[in-house]
Amino acid sequence: MVFADESSHQFLEEAKQIVKYYLLRWRIEDLFRVLKNGCRVEDLRLRSAVQLHRAVTIHMVIAWRLMLLTFLRRTVANASPKMMFTESQIRAL
Repeated sequence: MVFADESSHQFLEEAKQIVKYYLLRWRIEDLFRVLKNGCRVEDLRLRSAVQLHRAVTIHMVIAWRLMLLTFLRRTVANASPKMMFTESQIRAL
């Protein structure tokens, strides 16, 4: 009977890990959705692979920050702008 309990526990842990990976996959899908629709990287008309790589790299940071802002808004009541921006950034906005 002990064997059944151990294998059940192992199965449960493996199932939790699979669910965790699946949820991470959706975060990646969300990132690319923001990159394509929010940042509109597909509309970039650049002349070289180097230019495209640089532009996408910058837009990835922007997309990640947009996703983080959305997450904080949904999960942290009364979130302060200081969680994401410096004082000078807040003044500029």
